[in-house]
Amino acid sequence: KKRIPDMKALWKQGFTKDSEAFIDLFFDKFYKPSKTLLGYNKNELVSMLFWMDVKIKYNRRVYKGAYLYGVATKITERHAGYFSTLHERLVDTLLLKGYRAIIAIPENEGLFSMYKKLGYTAPFRKTLYNISSLDFQALTPDEAWERHHNEFKKSRKGFRILESREMFIETASEHSFLGFDGGYFAFTKSDGKYIMYD
Repeated sequence: KKRIPDMKALWKQGFTKDSEAFIDLFFDKFYKPSKTLLGYNKNELVSMLFWMDVKIKYNRRVYKGAYLYGVATKITERHAGYFSTLHERLVDTLLLKGYRAIIAIPENEGLFSMYKKLGYTAPFRKTLYNISSLDFQALTPDEAWERHHNEFKKSRKGFRILESREMFIETASEHSFLGFDGGYFAFTKSDGKYIMYD
């Protein structure tokens, strides 16, 4: 845990949109040394990754999975193989512990090719929807959290909810929410448009 200040500094460099409050929340609520891998160049922290446990339901069976999170490498040390080395160690570690899958959600599409080289596949498709706002009502982040929490509480999809209410609210500042029949859509603004992401 004495390395946390170094990890926070690297996090700020890798994820410039994340606030201090969000970073503090991650290390207060989710950080576990046993689920962290760090890469050093001499005594300097240059790369890191974290993971959280998830359950994945596939063909009616539930498997132990890892959700890869907070992957960051110092800008001046990128393309030097640090993440690949950490990822190899991650796979070896998870296999020994009985994990069957790793899930990653890259911060941007430019990172998809990097993950593809490591064997990941992208099961998501882009779809364009036209929806009538007359059928929905605007939700506050608190109201969206309640629906989000209830949905995952009763979910049979095999995933359990990862973030806390505080983390959800903290990341919701740039989002808009529309509710329908107990569910919700979440939108984030990008290039003057609202993109649905949840």
